[in-house]
Amino acid sequence: MLTQVQIQLAKTYLNQNLPTDEIAYLVGYTETSSFLRAFKKWTGQTVNQFKNNK
Repeated sequence: MLTQVQIQLAKTYLNQNLPTDEIAYLVGYTETSSFLRAFKKWTGQTVNQFKNNK
């Protein structure tokens, strides 16, 4: 359930064009690189791919 909330929040923040390091912090990651790996695992897309497809 936590992961689902993190995914939804991350997508919402990405749609608001917040900086990736801030999004990582807001969804509970201390390292941006860990968030980027998790986002790819969750969605099958990189953050940049997600931004370009919206």
